[in-house]
Amino acid sequence: MGCRITTSKEELIRWVVEQTAPQPQVRLDFTGRAHGRGAWTHPVSKCVQQTVHRKGFARAFRAAVDTGAVLQDFAAYEDRLAPSQRTGRDKESGSEI
Repeated sequence: MGCRITTSKEELIRWVVEQTAPQPQVRLDFTGRAHGRGAWTHPVSKCVQQTVHRKGFARAFRAAVDTGAVLQDFAAYEDRLAPSQRTGRDKESGSEI
C-alpha cells in the first residue's frame, strides 16, 4: 500500500483493524491470522510510513481508522526480528531505505 510494489504474501506483514472506541485502530497482526479484513505492507519502515502518510489504511479498510499506533507496532515488530533480518535494505534494488 505504501510503495505500491506487488510481491508475494510471504514477504509482507499484515495489518488489521481493532474495534476500539471512539474510532477503530489499525494494529499489526503479529501472527498473520487475526480475524477480519487485512491490509498488507512490506516490512520496511519507509513503506509503512508512506502508507500512513497516503492514508492507505483508510482506503484498504474502507473506513476512517486511527493509525496512531502503527509506527509503534512496527518498531515492536522490528525489535522481534533477528539482527540478521534487520538490514534496512530493499531486497529488489539493494538500495538503502
